[in-house]
Amino acid sequence: MSPMESHLPPPHYLPAKFADFLEHWQSLRVDGAVPRLAAFLDNVVPAFQPWVGIVDVNDRDFHEIRLMGTGLVACFGFDGTGKNFLTFPSPDADSRVRRRHSVVPATPCGSFYRSVCVTSTGREIEIIGMALPLVRSNGGPCVVWILELQAVLGFGETGTGIKQVFDERWIDIGSGVPE
Repeated sequence: MSPMESHLPPPHYLPAKFADFLEHWQSLRVDGAVPRLAAFLDNVVPAFQPWVGIVDVNDRDFHEIRLMGTGLVACFGFDGTGKNFLTFPSPDADSRVRRRHSVVPATPCGSFYRSVCVTSTGREIEIIGMALPLVRSNGGPCVVWILELQAVLGFGETGTGIKQVFDERWIDIGSGVPE
């Protein structure tokens, strides 16, 4: 683990929204396996959905946004569905995002993290997020994430990109966490 990473056993120290999201994700497991994407989509929780995104991890350089909730669309000022998620982090955040999107489905484990997002007015705001693995019908990996802004955006202000990821903690969902 890097100095910016640590282990966070579930659901200890998770804010309520994230503990509830983890509990919902856990309820979709069958025999301890990572939930199927179809099960997640068939069992949505309306309170979460505006802040949920799903990324198909197709290969190292293309992580296609499958779904972007309406709160995320409003926050970032566009619907990224079908676009490559990896075009949004800054070069400083890119390696952390790539690592999360490969480690979360491969281990499998979860990730709880804090990011700095730059807004259209140049303001920096903190975003808290959690990522968990899903499996597509073809066996391919997905990452589902939920975000929470720690500031109110001004009128017409949108997020323009992820500047930095910090305080990332791995969540043991039954298979351990990365070293």
